[in-house]
Amino acid sequence: MRIVVIGNFAPSNYQTQIDTLARHFEAEGIEVLRTSVRRGRVEKGVDVLRTLTLPAGGIRAVDVVVAQLHTDFSFAFGLLSVMTGALSGVPVILLYHGSWSRLGSAQALLQKYRWLFVPMFRRAFDVQVASPYLGGALQEIGVRSTVVPHVLDDRWVPQPPRTKIRPRILWPRVFHDIYDPHMALRVFERVRARRPDAQMTMVGRGPLFEEVRQRIAERGIEGIVLKDNLPVSELRDEMLSHDIYLHTNRFDNQPLTLIEAMSTGMVAVTSNAGGMPHVFAAGEGGFQVDSGDDEAAANRVLGFLEDDALFARTSARATEVAARHRWERLRLPWLDVLGRARDARRR
Repeated sequence: MRIVVIGNFAPSNYQTQIDTLARHFEAEGIEVLRTSVRRGRVEKGVDVLRTLTLPAGGIRAVDVVVAQLHTDFSFAFGLLSVMTGALSGVPVILLYHGSWSRLGSAQALLQKYRWLFVPMFRRAFDVQVASPYLGGALQEIGVRSTVVPHVLDDRWVPQPPRTKIRPRILWPRVFHDIYDPHMALRVFERVRARRPDAQMTMVGRGPLFEEVRQRIAERGIEGIVLKDNLPVSELRDEMLSHDIYLHTNRFDNQPLTLIEAMSTGMVAVTSNAGGMPHVFAAGEGGFQVDSGDDEAAANRVLGFLEDDALFARTSARATEVAARHRWERLRLPWLDVLGRARDARRR
């Protein structure tokens, strides 16, 4: 089988969900044409167009196109994919993995542009979402979808559950208002007031990075380390050296970094925004609080720090949550949809 996979492919040593899927497909003996690693919108658009129209043997030599829709701009790739598929007879599978947009929530984007997106989704061979949260958003505009959770990369080797907690918190998100890094600071200040030995590492980049750095300096908050984006091996090391994953998003779907953290035995304190209630239940791998409620989040962190038994139970459950996202659990649904699309192409 030969497929084109469209998405935001990362530079070497980093990974995105579309990277992970392409790697798993290749391990199954599928030939994968990737696009694109380009950063600029114009360059990325040209690269996607070139890949769709000029593969060896032409687009008709391809069995299936798999296109990931994540940010607002990536919907252009979805439109381009289904148009190319309609003209060439190549089935297109759309992966809708977004949770927010410049309009706010995924629902706001889908509702405003439903006149454009509904025909696009309905022309696809299949529309996949990572959780019922986005499935519900699509259902509101009359689009059916299939739920297939995010898949872990094999480099996230299962780790044994942890038994004794350290006061080390990890916040590996984007320094953007959607991810609310200022809430993370408020949570940490509350925790630090009762546990002066607590430490927090914030990993990422974004428009609020310098603002957060200045806020830390102005308030004299000690115990925080800021780091740029890390390659997989270094991010994994950070997760192994921290015990609590802090998530403060205002919108989210099914954050892959959370699942990666749980695979290492970390426990989580997260917001309940968007699709988070579909990722894990209370006590299953952590606890959720209302978005923006730093007091409740700090109390959950302190609850773990003051109860090793609770931490150990929750760590064991976290590894079970992560196990649901391993390829051996999800390969059959993926091979089934790819096989059905290929067969439809050949009829």
